[in-house]
Amino acid sequence: MWKPHLFFYVIIAAFIVRLVGLSFGLPFRYHEDEPIIVNYALSYGTGDFNPRMFNVPPLLSYILFFEYGLFYLTGSILGIFKDVKDFGYLYLNDPSIFHLIGRVTFGVIPGTLSVLFLYQLGKKVFDERTGLIAASFLAINFLHVRDSHYIYFDIPLTMCLIILFIKSVDFINTNSRRDYIWAGVLVGVVTGIKYFGPLLAPFIIAVFAHNFISYRKETLRNIQNTCLFLLVSIITFFVLNPFAFLKYREFLRTLSRFPVHSQDIWFHLNVSLAGSLGLLMLFCGLTGLCIAVTKRNKVACLLSVFVISYYIIIVRNSQGSERYVMPLVPVLLLFAGYFTSILSEYMKRSPVKQAVFISLLFLIVFPSVYKVFLTDKLFLATDTRTKAYRWVKQNVSPNSTISMDATSSCFPKLEKSKKQIREAYDDTRNITFKPATKSLDFKKELLLSNSRDSESTYFLYYMRKSGIRGFHDVYPDMLIEFDELSKRDVEYVIVSNILSDERYNDFVRELRNKFRLVVSFSPYVKQIRRIKSEEDTVLPAASFSMKELRSRKSFGPYIEIYRML
Repeated sequence: MWKPHLFFYVIIAAFIVRLVGLSFGLPFRYHEDEPIIVNYALSYGTGDFNPRMFNVPPLLSYILFFEYGLFYLTGSILGIFKDVKDFGYLYLNDPSIFHLIGRVTFGVIPGTLSVLFLYQLGKKVFDERTGLIAASFLAINFLHVRDSHYIYFDIPLTMCLIILFIKSVDFINTNSRRDYIWAGVLVGVVTGIKYFGPLLAPFIIAVFAHNFISYRKETLRNIQNTCLFLLVSIITFFVLNPFAFLKYREFLRTLSRFPVHSQDIWFHLNVSLAGSLGLLMLFCGLTGLCIAVTKRNKVACLLSVFVISYYIIIVRNSQGSERYVMPLVPVLLLFAGYFTSILSEYMKRSPVKQAVFISLLFLIVFPSVYKVFLTDKLFLATDTRTKAYRWVKQNVSPNSTISMDATSSCFPKLEKSKKQIREAYDDTRNITFKPATKSLDFKKELLLSNSRDSESTYFLYYMRKSGIRGFHDVYPDMLIEFDELSKRDVEYVIVSNILSDERYNDFVRELRNKFRLVVSFSPYVKQIRRIKSEEDTVLPAASFSMKELRSRKSFGPYIEIYRML
């Protein structure tokens, strides 16, 4: 039952479920965070590698820049790109290939490799059977599979953390200088990916304390190795994020203003972990961890420090988003695999117990497998924003004036007129374009010289909660007031999030009186009439809760399009 060659099938399954639906939304970009990494990677093509924004580390965008460089070089050799402008026009007109490269690099590949590394960790800490079970659990884990479709930090970070845990096993068993160096490199890498080093401090201190106690005769050498570890960590982080040192004042100022706040102590347990793993899997993981700790398994005791300390940290400082528990997922699945392995050994003693075990195993994995099935199915469906975009293109004349609900990212990505593009770049009040940089000037030149969309643009106005200016695609903005529509001679109004916000009931009422509803797009199955998602957590692109996933036929918001009477 636990033959090693079964792992091959586990890896194949992990790869497939992460690959299915990978092109979701394209050529449009519906994940709010993906463009950050992609746009910065492209901006480095001007020769300026200063990210100028340290809310997220630049490592992934540096890697993506290198890959885009290879793509451009290959395309130039094959005659696809005559010059850099051709490369830029491809991105502006259809960025699909750029996003697919990123999703494979930072989603599919590290997501699949995480399964491999968890298998190795399970073998080191327990045995091969435990490693296989834990890897199988991660292969079909809903949160890990879903986020392996994105260009973001969580999956590469999780993969590197698993490698760090593997090296920690070697670290406590050998206390060799080489392992101190490896630990320093890995801490520098995870910090370079997502400023994660400080969050590892309790775990690292526990590991080092173990070695100082276990190898007390080598105290002087341990102190030297600890200093070496710190030096290597800092050097690694500097190499991966040099401008954090070169622009340290700006870097420190950014770190002090992260938009995080405390959560209810049970939020990430009841919502994030329970929704990611399923209640039975979560129970198995916590039970397996307790059993391993009571048996004085050294690695289990150290990993328990990570689980407890990290959970306390994200309760005190995080956002209401389920992805914050991602680093805990492989650890809990490791111990879920350990508990399941113990259970399987006990249950194999009779056919009846084996049948009971198989039934229990089905109940353990079913919630995650079912959510993976639903999510991949929805990734393959057409987003409501894409449907709205296509309807506008087919039914609304170019150069028409359209006002769109921009209180969230729930609007179709229509192309604005060149006049408005020019105004956006010339508007010194817009925080996005100040100060002007070489990359933004080049983008402006490309946008204004791009001939493909010259006959299919619109005069767009983005309805905002306030007059505060935002990113490129929400300029020019307007307040959510009906008189504003008249001032701008708006012909069509596209709304989504506003419909479910009680603050704008008067606006919606007047809109329905003086405009005519011409079409609506619902992401829900026919018998469900709902205009607001029932999610409790932040939606970066795809849904999270079982109820929301089951009720949908596609991703995206409920959208209504109105035409002036």
